[in-house]
Amino acid sequence: MPKDYVAVRDSCIERKKKKKGEVSDKDVKDCKRMAAIWYYKKHGKPVQHSDAKELGLDDIEIAILNEQIEIFGDLDNYESWQQE
Repeated sequence: MPKDYVAVRDSCIERKKKKKGEVSDKDVKDCKRMAAIWYYKKHGKPVQHSDAKELGLDDIEIAILNEQIEIFGDLDNYESWQQE
């Protein structure tokens, strides 16, 4: 895994750990997805052998999620809006 992808993923997991105390599998999955989107936005391609592929996200879905994260700030805000 590229170092910048891993750094973003781990940073997200740490933020969730501080906020909630425990990190669920869903939280880890969300962090991996966010890091894959960030990596795609920065480098213009998915992470090779990355979680983006494991999650079944294609380039179009990553681009759409990237726009949603730009609008809402992070996945937590987006998901809370989606549930309303």
